[in-house]
Amino acid sequence: MNKEIINKILEAAVRAPSGDNVQPWEFKVSEGYTRIDLYNLPEKDNSYYNYNQLASYIAHGAVIENIAIASGHLGYKAEINLFPDDGRLNLVASIELIKERIRKLHYTMQFLRGILTGLNIGELKYQKR
Repeated sequence: MNKEIINKILEAAVRAPSGDNVQPWEFKVSEGYTRIDLYNLPEKDNSYYNYNQLASYIAHGAVIENIAIASGHLGYKAEINLFPDDGRLNLVASIELIKERIRKLHYTMQFLRGILTGLNIGELKYQKR
């Protein structure tokens, strides 16, 4: 994998919603650009609604979903391992990116492709299933 692809995946990831748009996450990418470690940053979300970091974890779920969708669009499978290390409590997920054949795009992936390429989303047509 190359840096350009991982940057596109991370661009999609950071578009995930979070309470008050605080984006309580940090990414660490492996040297070969094949793994993304997603960390929670509890100090960034001090909202009353973020009891025991639950709101932050919901936002992390959206980040992970965006990574999975973008990876699939770009020809990679995202193997997601949640809370992989008991010793690092703020490590929410470790995501391995594995090259695979690109699948046929459905509307959600077309939408994401539009975000990644700057396409006007209004130009997309709904497809009958």
